[in-house]
Amino acid sequence: MAFQLQNTDECDITLELFNAADEPVGIDEIDGIPEWGNSGEATAATLTVASDGGSAVLRSLDGAGIGTPASGTITVDFDGDKGAGVRQFHLEGDYQVAAAGGIFRANVVFGAPRVKV
Repeated sequence: MAFQLQNTDECDITLELFNAADEPVGIDEIDGIPEWGNSGEATAATLTVASDGGSAVLRSLDGAGIGTPASGTITVDFDGDKGAGVRQFHLEGDYQVAAAGGIFRANVVFGAPRVKV
């Protein structure tokens, strides 16, 4: 399921890194700066990446999601082997932007049957 965001919201995205012992490590443990991508840049949300590449801010576009939710995919690529070796990582996360306020869902509800008057 895609991460849900309203068109009045923004959120932080953090790259979590773990070593072979499954212990958290810092961004300085990878080779270079991660490359981030956003397929929904024109229709759903903008992405502002921190200078070290370890995090970003996803900021919904004002008119996104009106009528039909807008969606996108965040990608992060990096070399997890610091030094001469290469251990390439490619991560993806989907998101969806919906309009804030208004009606999001509607149903037709039938009442209990009764004798005609």
